[in-house]
Amino acid sequence: MFNLLSIGKKAIMLNQNSLDTIGHNIANVNNPEYSRQRVVQTAADPINDALANYGSGVEMVRLERMRDVQLDWQYRNENSKKNYWETLSEKYSQLETIFNEPSDYGLSANLNLFWDKWEELSNNPSSVITRVDLKEAAIRLTNSFHDIDEGLDDQRKALNLEMENFAEEINSITKELATLSKRIQLTEAEGKPANDLLDKFDAKLDKLSEYGDVKLQIREDGYRMVYLGSDEIVDFEGARELTTVYLTEVSKPLANVVFKENYKEINSLKDGKINATLEMRDKIIDNYQKMLDDLAIEITNNINSIHKTGYGLGNPPSNGMDFFWQGTTDAGNFRLSDEIMTSHEFISASLDGEEGDNRIALEISNLRTDATMNTNQSFGNYFGSMMTKLGTDSFNSKKNSTLYTNTTQQTLQFRESVKGVSINEETAELIKYQQAYMASAKIISTADTMFQTVLSLIK
Repeated sequence: MFNLLSIGKKAIMLNQNSLDTIGHNIANVNNPEYSRQRVVQTAADPINDALANYGSGVEMVRLERMRDVQLDWQYRNENSKKNYWETLSEKYSQLETIFNEPSDYGLSANLNLFWDKWEELSNNPSSVITRVDLKEAAIRLTNSFHDIDEGLDDQRKALNLEMENFAEEINSITKELATLSKRIQLTEAEGKPANDLLDKFDAKLDKLSEYGDVKLQIREDGYRMVYLGSDEIVDFEGARELTTVYLTEVSKPLANVVFKENYKEINSLKDGKINATLEMRDKIIDNYQKMLDDLAIEITNNINSIHKTGYGLGNPPSNGMDFFWQGTTDAGNFRLSDEIMTSHEFISASLDGEEGDNRIALEISNLRTDATMNTNQSFGNYFGSMMTKLGTDSFNSKKNSTLYTNTTQQTLQFRESVKGVSINEETAELIKYQQAYMASAKIISTADTMFQTVLSLIK
């Protein structure tokens, strides 16, 4: 009878724990951080006597957290790649907006208008009105270069600010990870499960993986060490703080994320938002800005070399004037020469100064199709190739973004199949353990009845 009471007591306690756990699961069904839990049970040690070994009921082994470490690692790996391509795709879209092609107001349209006006001047080399129109077209062209150059600089500055935000966001995450790591270690050291704390810890790791590749190492003493790239960023003592420093030795200041204690960059960091931002800021934008600068410089040099050998209007006609400012070194300072800005009459069309001579205007007009760039392309084709490359690169980044979004989602679904809570399954378990609880109570009730019967016989 006493063993029967003990069996009933153990059973009712285990079923109560199971019901509590199922209730906790159901309560967190819509919590994306939560991992399903279950009570792991085993038969209690038997009671030995001279005749046999008698069962002594059931015992709770542990409260198990349903999680697959391999799926966690795979998800974070895919999540880093997804955020890399998502960030790159978003920045490419912004880059396309800056160039604004094809457009009636973009650089390509203004370049064509510029050549059209030179062609008109070659057809009417003495025209004052055509020179006024040409000057206006040239100003529009230089403004297009300025707008794109300024847009690229603004995007670079915005990316610098994003790097500063990344450092602050990562610091916030790693501080929470360090706090959770200590709480988990203390809880587990007391022999208690830290399942809900572990869920919060893993959710923060997932968030951290957006910025780059993340690794987790668990020490023998229970502390969790977190690595970003190949650098330890959370250890048993706490979190290493990040900050940003600006590289001032370059022509345009660049903000880099570094460790605050020694100003060293994160080593071997792969994928994630940080790498995508650095790729866009330090390579892609620089590459397109250099191509734009080369175009402005070549237009300046080629037109000036012809223009200053010709004659404009006036009595005597002007001679030896640059059309564009000869000091042009990039798209940002590409502009008309001071003389042309002063008067449109300084625009050359004649080779010998004779009225009606169009040889200078015609030669400059022919630059429209001449392969003057170092890539053996005309100015228009060179810029067209730039835009084709931009469109292709942008398309590829969107395609990769979609690809890794899908693979990340697929991995997440696999992970949810392990850790996620199913209402139908939990409801079925609830009914099962409710019935088991009632049956356990019946065991105790029966044992009590038997005990009372024995007591009545003694009386």
